[in-house]
Amino acid sequence: GSINLLPFEGGNMDTQCQFNWLQNQDHKRASQFNCDNVTLSLKAFNPGVLITDINAEAAVAFSSESKVAPLTDSGSQSGADPESNQQNLALAQQLLGVKQASVNLTAKGDLLGGQLLIPQFEVNLNKPSSAYFVLQRIDLAELLALQPLTGVYADGIFDGVLPVRLEAGKASVNGGKLAARAPGGLIAIGNNPAVEQMRQSQPYLEFAFATLEHLDYTELSSTFDMTAAGDATLKVNVKGRSQGVERPIHFNYSQEENMIQLLRSLQIGDNLQNQIEKAVK
Repeated sequence: GSINLLPFEGGNMDTQCQFNWLQNQDHKRASQFNCDNVTLSLKAFNPGVLITDINAEAAVAFSSESKVAPLTDSGSQSGADPESNQQNLALAQQLLGVKQASVNLTAKGDLLGGQLLIPQFEVNLNKPSSAYFVLQRIDLAELLALQPLTGVYADGIFDGVLPVRLEAGKASVNGGKLAARAPGGLIAIGNNPAVEQMRQSQPYLEFAFATLEHLDYTELSSTFDMTAAGDATLKVNVKGRSQGVERPIHFNYSQEENMIQLLRSLQIGDNLQNQIEKAVK
């Protein structure tokens, strides 16, 4: 199936829930719906980057309060069952008039050769919610393979943390950090049309581009921030040595990208089955 056009496969959920529905003498009705032990598993989910073998545990709680008018004789004159109509109206009010809702979630899944962890995610209906997405052992080469660029190669293993804030149904990230594990990796850029064009139009950048033809980096760290509109800023700091250059290289790079549009461009729903088969081999 899919959630907001994002495909998933192999879903399984198990839970035990309790629903309490009470009415007092003033015709006020209150309800509580709780599922304390929710276990969820997905074979694969593709929000633009394929995540496999997802396992999550959650607790869900909803509560509502409403006032239902007492029955009148006018309902019985319409030919309909007034008690049945009143019950249907009350049920709709209870289900749609949610006063309080919260979801507590922990999850993990395989992503780009490593893992995505959500140690704690609390979603609350009436106030902004927050979570930490932890990235472990992410393979940079697999990330770049999602949207290959001519003449661009990079590898290395990364860890990171992304503090996520949810408000009005939109997510933002403030203070995200990513860093490469020792001993580092390789960045190699050559025969890229865009780079070659910049080398010709901006000759003062020749040395910078030359160092990136074969840069063995020992340190690579970055910050990541994203607004609720999806506008993201990635700032990267690289330290290493380049072939043919004696002194160490310190390289700073910044890029702005709309992550919502980027993830949409990476979605390959029709090929989800093929991606799953490759991932589980």
